[in-house]
Amino acid sequence: MEDLIGDNYNKVNFRKNPLLYILAVADSLEPYKLFSDLSIDSSQYDREQLDKILNSTYLNIFDEQIIIKPPSDCVQKLRDKLDDMKNWVDIDYDVSEHKFTIQLVN
Repeated sequence: MEDLIGDNYNKVNFRKNPLLYILAVADSLEPYKLFSDLSIDSSQYDREQLDKILNSTYLNIFDEQIIIKPPSDCVQKLRDKLDDMKNWVDIDYDVSEHKFTIQLVN
């Protein structure tokens, strides 16, 4: 998604384009895509790895916040992804005990 948005456009903002915002966030933070060792675009899903990732990831969406607690070995991957996303999506986040609370920026 980031390659499609690029530097030619403003940051993706929920208030200005809610559907693009939801798509960008969902695509970027999809747990299997984000935490998998495989490139899911070029190979089939590994059912065992998919189950492991989904069973060890806490995900909650409530009141304009997304809360994610990734598998313990994926904390830095999530932090790096969120830092990168802040360049092209209007988000902010806080971290407490490996739990990331992501908020949209108005």
